[in-house]
Amino acid sequence: MKMKLASCLIAALAFSNAHAASVQNTTGIVSPATTITFDEVVLADSSLVTTEYSGLGVTFSSLYYNSQGPATFPGISGNYVGNNASGPLLNPFSIFFSSDVTSAAFGVATNPALSTFEAWNGGLFVESFSASTSFDGSTDYYFGFTGITFDEIRVSVGGDGQMLIDNLQVTAVPEPETYAMLLAGLGLLGFMARRRKESAV
Repeated sequence: MKMKLASCLIAALAFSNAHAASVQNTTGIVSPATTITFDEVVLADSSLVTTEYSGLGVTFSSLYYNSQGPATFPGISGNYVGNNASGPLLNPFSIFFSSDVTSAAFGVATNPALSTFEAWNGGLFVESFSASTSFDGSTDYYFGFTGITFDEIRVSVGGDGQMLIDNLQVTAVPEPETYAMLLAGLGLLGFMARRRKESAV
């Protein structure tokens, strides 16, 4: 019985990692734990954004705040950040998560370009993909990763190098207590099944 339970747990963990995928769609990730809209902390227009959103579990390199109000691009609404403002164009840029995450995606608007998205964890490369990006909804406009563990997304923008991002969706790695509860629940199910089997004899 213990061997079967261990085999099932190993298979479940292997199955969960086997579904690593890029996010390239018009909605982002399914059921994000957090969505950062950049309305939570309002900054002066064209301010360099670094640690202002650390209370929400995310920091940035090479992005500026834009407080011009609602944008007319799919995936971008209200305040947003971008890599071009009154200062120099900052390309590539990174989004850093304060703890490991398993899914993250964000709305994107660019002039038509081929952009590259990379997932990193602890300074080590994990996965990447390149995709066509635009501002008019002619391409997918949410991009990111799901089904892998990472703590940074690095973006290199093609074309003129400019990108706006908004509605950053995040799902963190479950805490160890969650796995402990899962194992306890599986153990309880195994115990109940064994008890039923013994009472039926």
